[in-house]
Amino acid sequence: MKSVVIVDYGMGNLDSVKRAVEECGGTSFITRQPQDFEKATHIILPGVGAFSDAMQNITKLGLSDILSKQVVDRGIPFLGICLGMQILAEKGFEEKESIGLGWIKGEVKKLKPKSSEERIPHIGWNEVIFTKDTVLNRDIPSGKDFYFVHSYHFVCRNKKNIIIDNQSSDKTLEIIEQYKYPHRTIISEKDNGLYDAINKGISHAKGDIIGILHADDFYTHLKVIETVVCLFNKEYQGVYANLYYVSRENTKKIIRKWKAGEYTMSSFLYGWMPPHPTCFVTRCVYEQNGLYRTDLGTAADYEWILRNMYKHKVSFKYLNEYIIAMRAGGLSNLSLKNRILANINDRKAWKVNNLHPYFFTLYLKPLRKIFQFI
Repeated sequence: MKSVVIVDYGMGNLDSVKRAVEECGGTSFITRQPQDFEKATHIILPGVGAFSDAMQNITKLGLSDILSKQVVDRGIPFLGICLGMQILAEKGFEEKESIGLGWIKGEVKKLKPKSSEERIPHIGWNEVIFTKDTVLNRDIPSGKDFYFVHSYHFVCRNKKNIIIDNQSSDKTLEIIEQYKYPHRTIISEKDNGLYDAINKGISHAKGDIIGILHADDFYTHLKVIETVVCLFNKEYQGVYANLYYVSRENTKKIIRKWKAGEYTMSSFLYGWMPPHPTCFVTRCVYEQNGLYRTDLGTAADYEWILRNMYKHKVSFKYLNEYIIAMRAGGLSNLSLKNRILANINDRKAWKVNNLHPYFFTLYLKPLRKIFQFI
């Protein structure tokens, strides 16, 4: 039986929330007793008032730890309403700077009007356009009007673009400068090859999840990162997906389809590997298992995958979707010589990790690519 706990910390229209739950057919009770949260199947944190007052009350009642235990550690479904959502941030600046629960990276800051016609507080009906399908808007069409009354908003700090450039002379930096998107870091300096550059980018990354996009690759749609991030939880430390190879001259022309599929540990012994450009992992994977080796040439990605997925058994979730388009003609496939050298380094990838493939493992690895053309 579902038990919805509505948190009473002295700030919120609790009875209205309780009636809303009952209207939806649920059973709920209002409480501020920590022991009651142990029995909760769902938790709602409402709130009306100031950020600093809310956190002061939650701290005084000793609710911070039990809420974090139930929601963050145990993964109990949670809904924050109004101020109850805002205090999930790391900090709030209403009245004074205050520390929040810190579940979501970001800060709650005062709205700034963009023109003299915009007034703060923001009060009134506004059209809302949904950019993502979720359970919250499942039965609500995009474009409906919602009522707003607030002076502060949540500014998420959840994405950073790190661009590594090897002091290129092909107008790369000029092109980048045309796009003044926020949260970016540009590092243009000489590096010791592709994977040295990648390691440099990872060392500058501060986010919880890290993905790598090579210069000739692109995402197949605008919501790739959003889709991938939603798959991460306590069970999975990584995500991988499918990849298209496309023509360099016409990126709409698909040459190969690399459908990764689900895997088991034995898959690696039969020449399997996921498309490395589709791999996203938590930052702690790099911290615990290391960066890319720079002595294995183009096989550095294969070694990294072996080390993490096969040796250390990092848990990856398979996203059965084509999320990356790669222009044909990568370094390892540029010539027969490069392909032979890559195969030699593939063998070294097993050896440096004290792993032992079957005698046919590394013959099957390139042969599996035949099916990508079908």
